[in-house]
Amino acid sequence: MTSTGPEHTRIRLPLSQLVTLSIYWFGIQTIWGGLNITIIPGRLDDLSRDAQGTLLAIIMIAGAIAPIIIQPTIGVISDYTVTRWGRRKPYIVIGSLLDVVFLAGIAFNNDFVSLVAFYFLLQVSSNFAQGPFQGYVPDLVPAQQVGTASGLMGLMLTLGTIAGVGIATLGGILDNVPLGILALGVVEVITMVVLIATVDEGRAAPTRTRSWRQIALSAWGRDILQQRDVLWLLLVRLLFLGAYNATLIAVGYFRRSHGLSDADADATVFLAVAIVGVSTAIAAIPGGRLSDRFGRRPVIWAAATIAGIGL
Repeated sequence: MTSTGPEHTRIRLPLSQLVTLSIYWFGIQTIWGGLNITIIPGRLDDLSRDAQGTLLAIIMIAGAIAPIIIQPTIGVISDYTVTRWGRRKPYIVIGSLLDVVFLAGIAFNNDFVSLVAFYFLLQVSSNFAQGPFQGYVPDLVPAQQVGTASGLMGLMLTLGTIAGVGIATLGGILDNVPLGILALGVVEVITMVVLIATVDEGRAAPTRTRSWRQIALSAWGRDILQQRDVLWLLLVRLLFLGAYNATLIAVGYFRRSHGLSDADADATVFLAVAIVGVSTAIAAIPGGRLSDRFGRRPVIWAAATIAGIGL
C-alpha cells in the first residue's frame, strides 16, 4: 500500500490521535477473541468427532490464509480509490457492517454447514476492512512514531481479546449466547464509527491509469512477489496466524479433559486470557517505544528470545 505523502512533511502526532488510529483493532479483536476462544470451542461440543475435526481444520486454514490473500489485495485497491469519504473508509465501513451480518448468521445457526459458511464469510469481510485500515500507519504516522503506533496496536489487540472473551462468557452465563455474539459486532461497529469520525486521511489517491483487475493483480505481481522482505514477512505472519488458530485445539482439549461445565470452562479460560492479556498489555507500549529508539529487529529478537525461554 502506498503512502500519501513524503516523510519529511509529517509532524509528530499527539498520543490521542495514535489511539484513535488504533481503536479499530480493539473492535476487530473483540470479535475474534470471543469467537475463537469461547464461542467456537463451545459449539464444537455439539458436533460429532468427525465434524469437530473438519471444522477445526477449516477454521485454522481460513484464519491463516484469508489475511495473507485478502488484506494485501484490497489494501492496494484502496490505494487508488477516490470517494468523498477518502480511500480507506468505505472498505472499513462495508467490512464492519458485513461482519455484523455474518456474526448474526453464526449466532442463529447451529448446523455444521451454516457455521462453516458464515465463519468463512466473516473471515473475508473482516480482512476486507483490515487491509485498507492497515494503510493508515504508513499513510499518516511519521517514522519516529511507528513503533509507538505498533505498541498501541498490540495493546488494543490484547484488550480486545480480553473484552471479546468476557462478552462471550457473559453471554453463556446469561444463557443467551446469540446475544453475546451480536454484542461482539456492536463493539466493532462502535470502534469503526470512532475511527471514521476522527481520522483525516489527508491527500487524495494517486491517479489511476490501470483497471481495477490490474491493480489487484499488481499487489502480487509487483508489490509482494518481487520483494523478498515482504515475502519473508508474509511467511512469518502465516506461521504466527497458524499457531494462533491452532490454539483452538488446545482450548477444546482443555474444556473436555478437565470435565468442567460450560460456565466453569468459560470462566477459567477468561481468567487465563486476562492474565496473559494484562502481561502483554504492560509490555506492548514500552516495546513499541524501544523499537522507535533502537530499531525493530533488536526488539523482536529480544522478545522472541524471552518468549522461547518461557516456553
